[in-house]
This record gives sequence, structure tokens and C-alpha cells, in this order.
Amino acid sequence: MTHADLGLIHWHIGHVVRRLRARAGFKQTEIATSAGVAVSVVQRLEDTGEARSAAAVAVASSVGTTLADLHFYVDQLNAAHGIENEGRKVANA
Repeated sequence: MTHADLGLIHWHIGHVVRRLRARAGFKQTEIATSAGVAVSVVQRLEDTGEARSAAAVAVASSVGTTLADLHFYVDQLNAAHGIENEGRKVANA
């Protein structure tokens, strides 16, 4: 049985980025411009949690945090819901 079967969300950094961005009142286009990446990079990161390392670092900075802190938040959210970290989806670049 998977987490989806149980109705549980497996949190990823994109979920946290989206919440931080929305809380600050920014659009994806504004974060992309600030981070120096394409809007599609921000969209993919928010939707899937996947991005190249340099892009993830830049987007994290644009929403006022670090990549390390995003991973920490995700680990805490998943642990609070009894979900183990299943690995990182940030690719080295």
C-alpha cells in the first residue's frame, strides 16, 4: 500500500516553496525573474519537487530561505505524518 492509497501527502520542497511564495504574495513569474530561472522551472519545482540543484538554491533564496531549510521543513512535515523521507529529487548541476 502506498501513501497515496492511504490519502497521505508525501511532502516535497515544491509544496513548501509554493506556500512561502503565496504567503509573500508573489507570482511564479516574479520568483522566476528573481531567481534567474524560467517560469517552467518554478512550476516544475512546485508541482513535483524536482529541479537542478542550482535552480533549487536560487528559487529557495527568492522565497527567503535556503535549500537546506526547505529539506529540513519537508523532513519535519513528513515525519509528523509518519512518512519517511524517500530520497531527494534535486539533481546536481
